[in-house]
Amino acid sequence: MFLSTLRGDISKGAFIRKRILGATVLFGNSKAVSTWGQLTHAFDTQRSKFILPKTTGLFGVPELYDSSGFSVLCKQVLSESQGLVDDALCLAREIKNGQKSAVNLITKFDHLSNTICNVADLAEFVRLTHPNTEYQRSAGEASLAINGFVEKLNTNVELYNALTSSLQSTSASELDEESRHVAESLVFDFEQSGIHLDALKRSKFVKLQDSILRLGSQFVAGTSAPTHFPKKFWPSNVRHGFQSDDEYIQIDGLCYDLPDPELREIVYKAYMHSNPTQLAVLDDLLEARHNLAKLVGFPSFLSRSLRGTMAETPETVNEFLTMLAKKIQPVVSNDNKLLTNFKQGNNSDGAIMPWDTQYFTGLAKSQLVQNFPVMLNEYFSLGTCMEGLNMIFQRIYGITLEPTEPKPGEVWHPLVVKLTVKHEDEGILGYIYCDLYYRDNKVQQDCHFTIRGGCQLPDGSYQSPVVSIVCNFPPPQQQKVTLLSHSMIENLFHEMGHAMHSMLGRTQYQHITGTRTATDFVEVPSILMEYYVWNPTILSQVGRHYRSGKPLPEEAVQKLCQSRSLFSSLEMQTQVFYSMVDQTYHSKHPLGKTTTEILKELQMKYMSSPYIEGTSWQQRFSHLHGGYAGRYYSYLWCRAVASRIWNEWFKDDPLSREAGERYRQTFLKYGGGRDPRKLVEDMLGQEISVQDLVNALENELHATV
Repeated sequence: MFLSTLRGDISKGAFIRKRILGATVLFGNSKAVSTWGQLTHAFDTQRSKFILPKTTGLFGVPELYDSSGFSVLCKQVLSESQGLVDDALCLAREIKNGQKSAVNLITKFDHLSNTICNVADLAEFVRLTHPNTEYQRSAGEASLAINGFVEKLNTNVELYNALTSSLQSTSASELDEESRHVAESLVFDFEQSGIHLDALKRSKFVKLQDSILRLGSQFVAGTSAPTHFPKKFWPSNVRHGFQSDDEYIQIDGLCYDLPDPELREIVYKAYMHSNPTQLAVLDDLLEARHNLAKLVGFPSFLSRSLRGTMAETPETVNEFLTMLAKKIQPVVSNDNKLLTNFKQGNNSDGAIMPWDTQYFTGLAKSQLVQNFPVMLNEYFSLGTCMEGLNMIFQRIYGITLEPTEPKPGEVWHPLVVKLTVKHEDEGILGYIYCDLYYRDNKVQQDCHFTIRGGCQLPDGSYQSPVVSIVCNFPPPQQQKVTLLSHSMIENLFHEMGHAMHSMLGRTQYQHITGTRTATDFVEVPSILMEYYVWNPTILSQVGRHYRSGKPLPEEAVQKLCQSRSLFSSLEMQTQVFYSMVDQTYHSKHPLGKTTTEILKELQMKYMSSPYIEGTSWQQRFSHLHGGYAGRYYSYLWCRAVASRIWNEWFKDDPLSREAGERYRQTFLKYGGGRDPRKLVEDMLGQEISVQDLVNALENELHATV
């Protein structure tokens, strides 16, 4: 109920102070490699190090001066939270006596949520990204302790009754839309934990929930577990570079980029070979989820997972996916023929197989890039891309990303950069910490983390949001800046879309701040930012050679934009297939067939490449557990919504202040505080149907520059 989880800031001048393993380094004697602006300087500058003593803790939290501070923070938050629980129960009695209103109680609940999340979210981020194992360990221990406390809160019957009885005694007119939305969300979160059940059913709920957590963790671990292939069965004429011992060859992944077709085939069949143990875990997980959903009053886990989403029901999602699959089939058929011809033109016979698609689409795109008149990445240093983002945000929102010198000890690695997000009239909106380079012991997925959500505090002030965006770009080398491929630029813009959602959301309550919203809505702002990296106007303005400063040639701009739709229907087809697998597994139970039999039927129906006997792709599908279980369709749904918004408001003028202000005021500022469908329809000025969304995605396949 209280922890909001998600897919989840820089410095000014010549000196940037940052912490590393208990000390702080000061970068001086800078050697700038470009002169475009402060952001270029902050991200593209080579710097030498000087040790300085720390003056604060991580993110400016004094207790986190060292790793032991998490223990202190944990004790503080648990003590303060218990006091807030007692206050909430007292408030409920006052509401019953007519002395207070339900808004007071909702605000108290949100204060409790904020108190917990300010430590829990920070701890989870540090656990996943900090280079120091002591910080990771201490943060993990704090997370466990706080999660345990939250589990008790979620099953606190007295607290639940206080909330529901207060709401029942309150008329609809007493609550504004945002307060009502938060209240309903809090009640639903309580009931998701089975708190409204009788003692016997609640005990059963707890056991099922424990099983789901255990099975889910076991399943996810198995999705990335290596396959050990017996050496004696490996073809002697096929060379490989995998680790091996006297008996087995260890296969760690699919390796779609391998040029040898026989090697790709062997690796695919081995890595996807049906694993009875992993498949049994998946069966048990799906059954436990279904039983838990039935216990709390839903016909299926799918129905439970879609509550509060834009789609709302399994029937709507099925209509969306079925209609989309049918609409894109002509383009898919054509693209598959083109890819088959391309394969045959590269001395490979036969149809496109599951191990072929990514290899040959990647090869086709790389050959196209090789024919560019210039080296594309030389025009997109990391600093240049950050300048481009700043230019876009300044034009459409009136905000700037200002490099800001962190205090010694405030950041966790020398290459982390802090940005202050400032509006031209409203002043500081929040802070973004940019941790953009690959390193060991850091989460490998590009993502956005909420460190502190924006909300109204009890003293009347507004708590500014703090977030971090995490990427895994190549670290800068001696005398060389980091140059980004186009896919890396797309990832950077995507994560900054999430960050802007957090910065521009201005909700009263932390519980629904920024990206804390419906799964099939939350990716819209991030996907919308991806359109900028395919727009000729933006590419022409942003792309500059990292040495000469010359703009990206027009010919390169046009060729890049024309490459966007190359085989894009095959990727869309794959996403439909993944979504259908997810929807089918989480619908009515018992399934009546094995998950592999269902997979085979769905692959034959929705994919161009055939099912391979003896394989079970679903055993590697990690999204079957976690926040996207039952909601994997959200990627396609959000892309359709983002496409509608882009084409309606930004395509003709991507730097329009009018469009930016409308987007901010009707869409972003509400965070998760309003019905997401209403936010979309207010932005577009019309109701939106499944047909509209499908048409938007179909049009994407035919989009021209």
